[in-house]
Amino acid sequence: MRARHFTVTAAFILLSTASAFATTPSARVIDWASAEKNYIAAVQSQNTGLQQSAAQFIGEYRLKGAVSELARVLREDPVETTRMKAAASLVRIGGDEALTAVREAVLFDGSDKVVRFCEKLMESASEQHDLSMKN
Repeated sequence: MRARHFTVTAAFILLSTASAFATTPSARVIDWASAEKNYIAAVQSQNTGLQQSAAQFIGEYRLKGAVSELARVLREDPVETTRMKAAASLVRIGGDEALTAVREAVLFDGSDKVVRFCEKLMESASEQHDLSMKN
C-alpha cells in the first residue's frame, strides 16, 4: 500500500511539474510559479527521495520563493542527507535569508556531519564571492 501511495504521489508531482514546462509550437514557455509551487509540495512530502530531488531542483533553478521552505527543512527534517540537500540549495540560491539559515545550521544543527557540510558550503560560497569581486 505504501509503495502504491509513493507511486501515485511521485506520478502526480512529475505530471504537475511537466505541465509547468508545457511547450507551444512557436516557443517554449515555462510557468515558474507553478513549478515552484510543485517543488515546494514535493519538499513537504513524507518521501525522502522525493524531498531530496525537489530540494536539488529548487537549487538548480534558483527558485527564491522556496527559500523559507528549504530553511524549514534544514532546521526541522530528521534526515541528515535531506538537510544537507536543503543547505546546498540554499547556498546556490543565495541571499540573506538563505545564507542565514545555513549559518544557523552551522551553529545549531545536532549532527556533526551536517555542521561540517554547511561549513564547507559557506567556505565555498565565500571563496566564490571573493573571486567574483576580483574580476
